[in-house]
Amino acid sequence: MRDSVRPQAHQVLLPLKKPPISVLLIDDQPTVGEAVRRMLASEEDICFHYCSDPIEAFQLASETSPTVILQDLVMPDIDGLLLLRFFRANAATRKIPMIVLSVKEEPELKAKAFEAGANDYLVKLPDAVELIARIRYHSEAYISRLQRDEAYLAIQESEQRLRTVLENMPVMMMAFDAEGNVIVWNRECERVTGYASSEIVGKHHLKELLERGNPISEHFQVKELTTLGWEAVQSLPQFIPTASEWEVPCKDGGSRIIAWSNISDRFQVPGWAGWGIGIDITERKKAEISLEREYQQLRQIIRNAPTAMALFDTEMRYLAYSNQWAISLKIEGKEIFNRCHYDVVPDIKEEWKIVHQKALQGEFITQSEDRWYRADGSIHYSRWAVQPWYTPEGKIGGVVIVDNRIDELVEARESALAAVRIKSQFLANMSHEIRTPMNGVLGMAELLLQTELETKPKEYAQTIRLSAEHLLNIINDILDFSKLEAGEMHLEQVNFDLHQCIEEVFGLLASQVEAKGLQLSHHLDRKVPQLLQGDPGRLRQILLNLVGNAIKFTHQGSVQLRTELKAETDSTVTVYFSVIDTGIGIA
Repeated sequence: MRDSVRPQAHQVLLPLKKPPISVLLIDDQPTVGEAVRRMLASEEDICFHYCSDPIEAFQLASETSPTVILQDLVMPDIDGLLLLRFFRANAATRKIPMIVLSVKEEPELKAKAFEAGANDYLVKLPDAVELIARIRYHSEAYISRLQRDEAYLAIQESEQRLRTVLENMPVMMMAFDAEGNVIVWNRECERVTGYASSEIVGKHHLKELLERGNPISEHFQVKELTTLGWEAVQSLPQFIPTASEWEVPCKDGGSRIIAWSNISDRFQVPGWAGWGIGIDITERKKAEISLEREYQQLRQIIRNAPTAMALFDTEMRYLAYSNQWAISLKIEGKEIFNRCHYDVVPDIKEEWKIVHQKALQGEFITQSEDRWYRADGSIHYSRWAVQPWYTPEGKIGGVVIVDNRIDELVEARESALAAVRIKSQFLANMSHEIRTPMNGVLGMAELLLQTELETKPKEYAQTIRLSAEHLLNIINDILDFSKLEAGEMHLEQVNFDLHQCIEEVFGLLASQVEAKGLQLSHHLDRKVPQLLQGDPGRLRQILLNLVGNAIKFTHQGSVQLRTELKAETDSTVTVYFSVIDTGIGIA
C-alpha cells in the first residue's frame, strides 16, 4: 500500500508501482487515519491518502485523483453532509464514489447521507475485509466507468475527426441506408452538384438519383447504374457498382460525369448499407472526347493520304495507316489495328527492325532508295523515312513511317541507263570507225607539209591538219561524254612524268602559238614532284582544253600555265593548274 497523510498526520510512501486504486480519507481524528492505513497496508495495489482538514481535502483530491473517498460525517469545523454536497457540486469530484463513515447506525442520518450524494455508508471502523471489499467494489466500478467514458469520448473524437476528413476530402462521398436513402453527402458533393447536404440527406432516394442520371455511353463504353435496373441494385450493399461512370444531376439544371468506386464490400461501416467515393471527371471526359475526335480525324487524314504511311506505338502496333500503305504491302482488307507490324508483315527486313528501334530512341532516319525482296519473290523498291512522334507530355509515343514506292522510277532509270549504254557503244564504235580514216587524213597532211609547197598550198595543208586534229578532239570528247553518261569512265593509275606530260601538251599547241605570234610559257613550282601516279591521258586532255581555250581567245601577248603544289601526304599530292593570259579570258 502507498499512503499519504495531510496535514496533521504522518505519511508513509512505499517504493511500489503506482496502484490503480487511490483512497482519500477525510477525518479529523488521526487515530482513525492510522487505523485505516494499517488495514490497507497489505494491499499493494491501493494507494492511501489521509487529510484531517476538510478544506485542504479538495486540493488533495485534485492532486491525487482518488478512485474512492472515505469521509467522516461528524467533524468539528464543518457539517459532514455539507462537505459531501460540496464534493458532489464540484465538477472534478462529482463522479468519485463517496463512502461516509459514522460512529453509529442512524437510519435518518444514513438517509440524509445518501440524499446528499453518498454511495455507501459504514459504521467506523468496519472490519478490514469489509472495508477493503467496499473500497475495491466502488473503485473498480468508478475506474470502469471512467474507462467507458474515455473510450466513448475517444470514439466521439475519432468520429468527429473522421467526419471532418470526410466532409473536407477533395473527393465526393455519399452513403445510403438499407432503404437506399442518402445519409451522407459531403462538401465535395455539394460543390460539384450545387445541392447542399440539407437538401439531399434523408430526402432523396438512390432510385431518384439513378433515374435522373443521363446515359453517357455515346462515346465511351461504361457500366451505368441506369442500365442495371432498380431491382438489380436492390441487393445491398451494392448500391454502387465496384467501378462505374454515370451522370449526377446538378442544381443549375446541368449534370456532371462522376467516376464512382464502391468500397462497401471492402470497408463496411455500421449503419451504412452502401457507400462510395467519386471523382468529377467531366473535364477529363470532354478532353477524351476531343482527343478521340482528333484521333479519328488523324486516322481519316492518314487513311486518305496520297502516299504510303503508317502510325505505330512504341510496340510497333498499328494506330493508323493509309490506303496506299495497305496496297503497297499487299495487306488490303486485313484487320491490322493494334496488331504488331512484324506479325502483319513477317518477311520484313531485319535491318528495318533495327531502324525502327533507333527511331524509337529519337533518331530521324531516311533512305533515298532501298530494295526489299519479298517472300513471294517480288521486289519492293522504295524511298522511306522513319521518325518518332511525341505525346503531349514530350515522351516518344511511337514512330511514323512514310514509304514511297519507286518501282517505276527504278525501271525508268534502268531503261535510261540501258539506252545510254547502247548509245555509248554506238558512239564508241562510230568514233573508232571515224578515227581510222581521220588518222589517215592527219598522216597525209603531215606528209604533204613535209614536201616543198608554195605558200598557198602549204596553208591549205596546214588548215587540213588543224581541222582534222580539231575533229579528232571533238570525237574524243564525245566518246568521253558517252562514257560518263554510262558510268563507264575510269581513271588509270599508272606512273608518268609530269614534265613530259606538260611538254607534250605544249608540243601539240606549238603550231597554234606560232601562228598567232604568242608567247607560251610554263611556271613550275619546284615543290611539285616530277614522277607521279595517275591518268596522264586525262590530265593531258584537261590541260589541252584549258591552255587551248586561252590560246584561242588571246590574239596577242602571252599565255602562261602555272603548276603549284597545294597539299601533300605520304601517298598523295594535290596539284593546282591555272592559266594566265592577256586575252579576254573565259567565263
